[in-house]
Amino acid sequence: MCIENSQECCSIFHINLQVDVQQVVNDLCFIQSFDDSFNDQYLNEICLDDSIHEPEVLDVAKPKSSKQVDPLVMELNKLSLDSELKEQAWEVMRTAKKGYLLFSLGLTYVVDKPKLCDLSTAITIYWKCNFAGCKVRGISAGLNPPLKVTQAHINHKMNPAKLEYLNTLYQIKAQASDSSDQPRLIIRRTQLTLSTECVSMLRKDAVRQVIQGTRNKKQLKGFNAKCLTELTIPTELTKTYKNKLFYFADSGSNERNRVILFTTEDNLKLLSKFND
Repeated sequence: MCIENSQECCSIFHINLQVDVQQVVNDLCFIQSFDDSFNDQYLNEICLDDSIHEPEVLDVAKPKSSKQVDPLVMELNKLSLDSELKEQAWEVMRTAKKGYLLFSLGLTYVVDKPKLCDLSTAITIYWKCNFAGCKVRGISAGLNPPLKVTQAHINHKMNPAKLEYLNTLYQIKAQASDSSDQPRLIIRRTQLTLSTECVSMLRKDAVRQVIQGTRNKKQLKGFNAKCLTELTIPTELTKTYKNKLFYFADSGSNERNRVILFTTEDNLKLLSKFND
């Protein structure tokens, strides 16, 4: 009997508890509707902190574009159009492999596209920075200025003296090709008119290699022939260093089975004497 009364009391208490909780929820949480005009008025009345300036908020809120132009890039492209910097903004030189090297505002570029054989008729040329590890690209209307870069150089600096350095190398190569002067004489003569910055960039060992390489290339210039009929023997290779005839006989470039004999008269005498 006590157990039944106890269960009945618990059931009544549980029901009353649910009613009380539901009543509290209804009292505290009620649905209220707002019209659109109220919503607009409410949003317009929101005030920002006085320490926050509207331009800054708008700038932060503005979506960032992945194609925004770097200020450094804009400045480079403006400088390339400056008439007072014409010589520093565009200087095209030929490379050892008959390619093109572009100097612009203390930086150097080589052709990325198109191929070398198509450059003369190309409407647009794509350039790339030739500094190791630099991924900067630029474009130009053919081989004509200006150069328009698409991103900033971040792993190396401009070097205006490099234009003087490149021109000096061409002068050294010309002297090496046109004269038989000793390398040290060519270096000394060239350094007389150079700036301090350019002199510091010219390492003597490297310059000697340039001089020697230029002369070797000139001596071997005719050895790119595809057949004997196209082969031309340079004058400097027709004699020995003692000025004795070495290009001894030649059946002629018109001969299908051309025969060229390189020897000296003394060597022929030795062969005839010890022919057995």
